[in-house]
Amino acid sequence: MSAPTVTVVIRTTGEAERVPLLLRSIPSALSQADVDVTLVLVVNGASFDAEFFCRAQHDERISVFYIDKRDSAIATTVGRSLVSGSFFSFIDDDDEFLPNALRSRIAYLLEDPTVDCLATNGYYFTQGTRRHVFPDVRMFHDDYVLPLLCGKNWMASNGATFRTRTVGQKYFDNVSQHCEWTLIAFRVALERRVRFVPEMTFNVYDTPGSSSKDPRYVQGVAEMFALMLREQPPARYLPYIKREYMRSLHCVCSYARINGDWETAWRYYRATLAQRAGWKYLPYAALLLAKYRRPARDLWPLKGIGASW
Repeated sequence: MSAPTVTVVIRTTGEAERVPLLLRSIPSALSQADVDVTLVLVVNGASFDAEFFCRAQHDERISVFYIDKRDSAIATTVGRSLVSGSFFSFIDDDDEFLPNALRSRIAYLLEDPTVDCLATNGYYFTQGTRRHVFPDVRMFHDDYVLPLLCGKNWMASNGATFRTRTVGQKYFDNVSQHCEWTLIAFRVALERRVRFVPEMTFNVYDTPGSSSKDPRYVQGVAEMFALMLREQPPARYLPYIKREYMRSLHCVCSYARINGDWETAWRYYRATLAQRAGWKYLPYAALLLAKYRRPARDLWPLKGIGASW
């Protein structure tokens, strides 16, 4: 029997400082046993390392696709469009699959043809320590939408494998600039059958260039919830989405205030007030009028938001 075919997509800017990381993530995909891997490298932006780019293009095991704009959201959409295998996965350029990760995931999908997305656990490395990406997985069953709206995204970018036939392009189109995996998980969980297993299949590394460290990440959270609302989700989820959308708008306002970006702060303050329960943030105008830049207790904590969303 022939090995299952799986496409692995890596999105990267391909910059010189990312090359050592790619030399870890690429082999971790190509060395997967008992599966037929096609590796797709989506290089986005003009600052890529030319020598590495040339080597990758001449590697028969790798398909390289280039987009001139540095944009991980577009790279995600493009990456899905280049899938050719019966199954597909994504992996970040600074992370890696554990041995036999794809074989194990696809075994679950082959065992139960009704499952469209198989999500798994992994290890997170930071400051010399290792922990589980998902320390508590008890809420990951039956309803896979609600955990997402409570800050528990079970779909790590490296942790899911999809059935190509049923998880189509539409789930990866028009994604938010940041927090795209929460939005993709939300769309998939609304329409497809998801299963989470606690098996450890990948390593995630805390690196300086992570997108969650980008100041625009805060605005990306608000954009993600706005896109969720446009999906016209079932009524039972709307209170959760609207609550988190309002909180995320206020978070952007606070972040902008602390950084002295008053135009953005006022714009997001008005957007916050426009929400149904936004009136409770009316007193916040005093901080904006006084151009008070010190942190205040009202700021939605940003620590850990990258892991949650």
